[in-house]
Amino acid sequence: MQVLEVAVVAVTGLVLVLAAVRRPRRGRWWPDSARWPVPETAMAVALLTPLVLHLLVDGYRTVMLPAYTMCVGLVLMLARRARRASGILAPSTARRHPRLRALGRVVTALLGLVALAAASLGATLLPVFGLPAPRAPTPLDAPICT
Repeated sequence: MQVLEVAVVAVTGLVLVLAAVRRPRRGRWWPDSARWPVPETAMAVALLTPLVLHLLVDGYRTVMLPAYTMCVGLVLMLARRARRASGILAPSTARRHPRLRALGRVVTALLGLVALAAASLGATLLPVFGLPAPRAPTPLDAPICT
């Protein structure tokens, strides 16, 4: 795995666990001030930074598609939560079954971690090789054996 691939997987896994286990709230582990952005916005920026750097520097790899999908899905989920926290969307009223919601969060986090592990395993087993540059230019019509 390349360095930016490791960064994408590590940051996505960390944000996945943080978003699934604890809902970020102001004043708990984030400063309670108007000058600080909503915690979801900061987590979305932290997700997108290594992803964009990886895609620009290294290019995409097919075996990393589960990690890319998980990263984009988390950004969309965090954007929705940020809109709810800022008052643009109405707050969620689904509080009937809190145990079922907690179980759903845990299962979602576990499935996400399995997808990230699959992306990491694929990227580790199928490394990127670099071929050396040819020593001398050879025309296409040149005979190989003389």
